[in-house]
Amino acid sequence: MRKTNNNPSYTFTKRGIYYFSRLVLFAIITQTILALGIQDIDPDGLQADIGITVCGASSDHLILEATGHYLPVGAEVHFQLNYSALLRAMTSPFIRKNMT
Repeated sequence: MRKTNNNPSYTFTKRGIYYFSRLVLFAIITQTILALGIQDIDPDGLQADIGITVCGASSDHLILEATGHYLPVGAEVHFQLNYSALLRAMTSPFIRKNMT
C-alpha cells in the first residue's frame, strides 16, 4: 500500500454535474494507491472485498475506492482473481508467491 487519501469524486461543482443525463452529486471518497499494476496483474480480473472497488490502473499502480474502509499504509487487501489475473500474477517476477 502506497497512499490513502480522501479525494473529491468530481471537482466541477459542489452541487453536482450531469454525467450521461444523470445528476452526479459531489462527494468525498477514499482512494488508495497500491504498488501493483498492469505489468503485474490484470486489473479487470480482480474482485476485492465488499466496499472496495478497483477504479483503474497504470503500468505499476492500482487505484482502489474504499467505501467504508480505511486502509492504512501497509494494510493487506485480499482479492479474488480470474484466470487472466492469476496467470499474469504467477508469471510476474515482481510478485512474491507463497504456495502452501
